[in-house]
Amino acid sequence: MTDPTPVALEVLRCMAIDSRIGGVLLLDLDPMLLRPLGSWLLEAAGGSSGRLVSLGPWHTDDDLLLGLRFVGGSVQPRPGLLAESDDPAAPVIVVPDLAHTSLAVQRAAVALIGSEIATAERHGASITWSPRARWLAAGDRADGASLSAHLLDRFPIRCDGTRLNTLLAEAEIRLAADSRGLDEVIGDLLGPVGPIPVRRPVPLSAAALDRVVALGRTGPGKRRTLTLGRMSRALALLGDRAEVSAEDVDQAADLMGIIAVTPAAAEPAPGGAPDPGRGRETAQALDRPAERTGPAAHPAMLTDRQVVPAPGDTLDPADLYADPKPILYPEDDPEALPSPEPLRLPPPSRIRRNGTAGAVLGSEPTRGLDDLAVVPTLLTALRFRPVRDGRLQFRPGDLRRHRRRPEPASALILVLDHSCLRAWKADAAMAPFLRWAFRQRATVSVVEFGHADAADPLQATRYRVRDIADPRVAASLNREPGRASPLAHAMDLAVAEAQRLARRNRSPVDDALVLVVTDGRGNVPLHMSLGEPAGGPVGRRGVDDTIGVADGLRTIRGVRSVVLAPDVAACPDLPWAVADAMGGTVLIPKPGSPG
Repeated sequence: MTDPTPVALEVLRCMAIDSRIGGVLLLDLDPMLLRPLGSWLLEAAGGSSGRLVSLGPWHTDDDLLLGLRFVGGSVQPRPGLLAESDDPAAPVIVVPDLAHTSLAVQRAAVALIGSEIATAERHGASITWSPRARWLAAGDRADGASLSAHLLDRFPIRCDGTRLNTLLAEAEIRLAADSRGLDEVIGDLLGPVGPIPVRRPVPLSAAALDRVVALGRTGPGKRRTLTLGRMSRALALLGDRAEVSAEDVDQAADLMGIIAVTPAAAEPAPGGAPDPGRGRETAQALDRPAERTGPAAHPAMLTDRQVVPAPGDTLDPADLYADPKPILYPEDDPEALPSPEPLRLPPPSRIRRNGTAGAVLGSEPTRGLDDLAVVPTLLTALRFRPVRDGRLQFRPGDLRRHRRRPEPASALILVLDHSCLRAWKADAAMAPFLRWAFRQRATVSVVEFGHADAADPLQATRYRVRDIADPRVAASLNREPGRASPLAHAMDLAVAEAQRLARRNRSPVDDALVLVVTDGRGNVPLHMSLGEPAGGPVGRRGVDDTIGVADGLRTIRGVRSVVLAPDVAACPDLPWAVADAMGGTVLIPKPGSPG
């Protein structure tokens, strides 16, 4: 099973048999591959006349559920893209980026996937249908834990899309060779559709039912358990078997990325006689915790499996990026931090100029000329050209403006000096500031140095994440301390980051917090971090450079500065000198203090 094609083929075949399986989330998949996969699934499901619907950040509730249209001079309700008719060919819905699609799409997915009945009531009209659409979505693995738990629950099947991305390179080579369409080439790579078995009742054996219950306990809720049973039944249909076996359940668990619980040997009952109840797989699986599985425990080394923490253990956030152990269900980690109110828009920045802040997501009607979307306005006017004497005329109703993603109003610049964390844990002291960033949905920039894994111990490194829930932040908080402390270079990066946020597009951050966790003992001068030779004894040059660079934070509007320092006897005045240069405050938690 090292070839990714059979895995994708089996998952899509199972979805073609049973539309109730739920959504499939392909992590780290190239979005260009999603639509060809949807076309293949549509054909496999026998939906040659069905619809393939691609949803993005520009779609609204009127587009998806129930809108209005002009017919014969009157306004009439119009079913949206997700409203289904009595046509036996169910549509296939593809979402190229689940984390950054519109909230209307996310809310629609929560309401429709797995529902028996759907009702839309808008504009004084009401429609009802039975959802049978099959959903395929792609997304970045780093965004998984920050998505809504309700939304992730609707996508119980997870696949690692990094290996599927190799199909794109092969498709591009074939396109250059024979000039065929991408759908045809990817169809060849996936294999022929072939006949799909007619859906018929297939009972689950007792062992298969026990196996479904045992494996389904790995995650919250019951959708994953139901999906596992439906996937197992679909595999039995593909194999033309009369009933579902435990082997079908294990194969379905492999396809879904669920960990396989290894049964232990049954313990003998008192008196030497074996206990028949303890001998059953279900009893063993329920009584014994799931084992953490590494690459050596997998039959194909890189087979996707969920890593489930044992009681009292938590997942290392670095495992989210450790190859070859991809985590397909990051929301199961007890330390996962989903965004607060993820299905609502975040509070926009209070400093906006003409309302033009944020990345463009689409267009919407407007009555003014601010932030005018020229191309959508032109296309709207062209649509009414036949009823305007054949001439291109612009009316007030044709005007469209850009719909933009709200930029966060707050930012956290976290400067981590790992060299001072050798005998001091700053987690409790940082907790109030991290909670503030979490509640405000603040954008986060992390500057870290002085750890054992640094590529260059004389330099600080910087990265940016969307919010504090990103697993990379948790990984940075758990690094091993090093010896070098280029604090001056770190402060230089922090000042540059604060200046960038103050000048960010047309929506500058109006509340930025610079949190510096350090003891102030920087032993690397700035010129050495920039690649110049030491030029003699270092002395206090590292500290003096830090104070000189930190002074640049004083003049940046909307920036607050806090220094968290350990209570040490050596050079206790250095944190105060750094805070005075920044114009900030110093917090020195006492031993045993909660922060």
